[in-house]
Amino acid sequence: MSLSRTGAAAVETIAPDADTVYAMPDFPVLFAYIDPGTGSYVLQLALAGLLGAGYTIRRFWGRIVALFGRSSAPLADETKR
Repeated sequence: MSLSRTGAAAVETIAPDADTVYAMPDFPVLFAYIDPGTGSYVLQLALAGLLGAGYTIRRFWGRIVALFGRSSAPLADETKR
């Protein structure tokens, strides 16, 4: 690699071999897009899922806490005192 008079390095280009070009798969061209109605529907589904999950958790929060929390009934050792 050599430096030019301005001090910038010379850029070397590498041309691909014919074997490399023909070994690449040929993908078909697809003409597809997502219209605004589809984007709006996906956004509505995501929002409804989040709100539904939030409502479900809020509705059953007492049962969730009771499942993982301590029981409110006194232990057998505490009743004998």
